[in-house]
Amino acid sequence: MPRCHFSLHIDRQQFLRYYQGQVQQILVTTEEGPRVQFPAAHLRPFLSERGIQGRFALYYDEGGKFVRLERIA
Repeated sequence: MPRCHFSLHIDRQQFLRYYQGQVQQILVTTEEGPRVQFPAAHLRPFLSERGIQGRFALYYDEGGKFVRLERIA
């Protein structure tokens, strides 16, 4: 299954805009080079008191559709 990797550092206050629906999409530059956009709602399980921090793997199908997001570090 295709995947890409990226690091993300969003403090809790910044993520509130995403959580409240004011911002709907996240745009990241992957370690592999391209930029990828996905719904911010997929990050909610990773929210902590510090916000969202870590390295992630985003899996997608052959058609480029989102499959799952995992924190890997």
